[in-house]
Amino acid sequence: MLQVTNLTVEVGGKTILEGASFTIMPKDKVGLVGRNGAGKTTFFKTLGGDLEPSGGSVMCKGGFGYLSQDPRQAGEFDGRRAITHILAGRNIDEQLTRIEKLRIAMEENASEANINKYTKAQDLFSSQGGYAAESEARSIAAGLGLRPDRLDLQLSVLSGGERRRVELAKILFAGSDVLLLDEPTNHLDIDAKTWLLGFLRQYRGALLVISHDLELLDEAITRVLHLDRPGEDDLGNLVEYKGTYSQYKSARADDEKRLARKATLEAKEIDRLQTLVDRFGAKATKASMAHSIEKRIDRMEANRTKAVTKDRVLKVGNRFGGWSTILQISIPYEEAIESRIKGIHPSFCLADELTDCNGRGYFTLISAQMNRRRHIHGPQQYVATCNPKGPSHWVYQVFFEECVDKTTGKMDKNFSVHHVPFRENSHRPEMANYIETLERAVKHDPIARARLIEGKWVEQPTGDALFRNQFKPDVHVVGDERSGTGLRPVKGLPCVWGYDLGQVYNAAVMLQYVPLKSGSIWMVLDEVIHLREKITYRQMASEIVERMLEWNKLMGVKIPWEHVADNSAVNQWRPGGAGSFDSYEFEKEYNRAGLIHGLPQMRMRGAPKGAGSVPMRVR
Repeated sequence: MLQVTNLTVEVGGKTILEGASFTIMPKDKVGLVGRNGAGKTTFFKTLGGDLEPSGGSVMCKGGFGYLSQDPRQAGEFDGRRAITHILAGRNIDEQLTRIEKLRIAMEENASEANINKYTKAQDLFSSQGGYAAESEARSIAAGLGLRPDRLDLQLSVLSGGERRRVELAKILFAGSDVLLLDEPTNHLDIDAKTWLLGFLRQYRGALLVISHDLELLDEAITRVLHLDRPGEDDLGNLVEYKGTYSQYKSARADDEKRLARKATLEAKEIDRLQTLVDRFGAKATKASMAHSIEKRIDRMEANRTKAVTKDRVLKVGNRFGGWSTILQISIPYEEAIESRIKGIHPSFCLADELTDCNGRGYFTLISAQMNRRRHIHGPQQYVATCNPKGPSHWVYQVFFEECVDKTTGKMDKNFSVHHVPFRENSHRPEMANYIETLERAVKHDPIARARLIEGKWVEQPTGDALFRNQFKPDVHVVGDERSGTGLRPVKGLPCVWGYDLGQVYNAAVMLQYVPLKSGSIWMVLDEVIHLREKITYRQMASEIVERMLEWNKLMGVKIPWEHVADNSAVNQWRPGGAGSFDSYEFEKEYNRAGLIHGLPQMRMRGAPKGAGSVPMRVR
């Protein structure tokens, strides 16, 4: 029996589960499910003893078998034969070691005492089923797809997949009363997977399992524990569903619909209240009421129902009769790759916008994850769709330089590169307006045209280099904050903050449009740029408000302000949570910060999105 009481689980100082309690009795077969990244494996490690719980207790009665997702036998076992390691599940390896020592002693001194000791040890081992046990152990190993000759090899020479199967065989052979298995079907072919699922159906002890193949255990499952944790920063909740896996899926779908309806109603109410704040916040007679409503909004936000985050994994049937895993996730940081694709071994990866990533981990870590599918025959495919920053960038080097044999100059036969120019899609009707827009945007920029239209791998200038050809020292001014020199806005004319808002790229540029007799100019006066930083809109809004107050103070007047964002921030819905628009979320945070300082409420307007870097697009 496994009994869990008020369990609290933490990882990296972050609590992912609190107050979890449940009991698994003999003959119970329980599946643990939840979206990828919810913390199932961390929870399992705590149950298995690899991690200490932050609170509560885990009590196990009887023998205990635990298979982690990546079991690593200690180095002291590397010299042990695989079959000996499996027999260690019942401590038979110790008995065999004792018999071997008695045999050696008998050969060195064939005294009656030594002969009797050896004979008695052999008889006892035989009467307890010791010799039959090795046959049973080999039978279990064969069921898991381990060839007989591999069992006589040392653990150190086996592959990672073989060692994992040896560890699983040891746990099954031990005959434990409680089994905790994390992805036990990993590294198993179809036959081995079928054998294992048959074994688990007949198992009479208490079973808790994480597996993408729970559907194959459908009727054997007695209940399901769902780790409900919508986001990385949320506290998880363990929800129990009684019945088979199919019954769980049906009940869970109903719960998700109910939660989605509740989240939508709460979001609408928050929007309604925020509209009142926007309407009355700037009026002195209504400021107190607006402040009271804001407090109510804050309380609602703190207790807001989180819409269910879908597990963005698809299983698609392939022409070989198996299943291909398609993982649809956004991984903004290299450090998050391993946690977000943990337990998933895709055979195909379509990676977009790789050139915005500094680390090679986006190639090496994902490739390693695919190459763990050792039982898959044929090519491991990796496809990147990107607009490269040129031959100096790691993406170009990985795909076009490092896959070339330096001695022969020929492409490694294990690699195949296919270049698909932009023009190949120009015949599609839905692309017509986009192409025309792009043609106009790069009309006077030969580098952008070569990259975006012609698909050439050329270097992209970044930062101030974008303006190098236009900069003239006798006309343009470079501000110096220390000496207090630079441009100042013209009094009486509005200043515009232009935004490019996102989750890891945020830029805001302060400009002013000045009409002159000889024409008109745009002056770039200030910038707030955060690239590859996951800052909140509240932080960004506070910085903008601070800059605006500084400019008002510098000029001695209240500058008329306007706010413009690219159209995607204004009209493209960002999923996740209750869903929203970037411009709306930023407006809300800005208006909260601005209200305190008497700044007018923001009304974000949309504008076409240009080409180039993030700051350049804003300019």
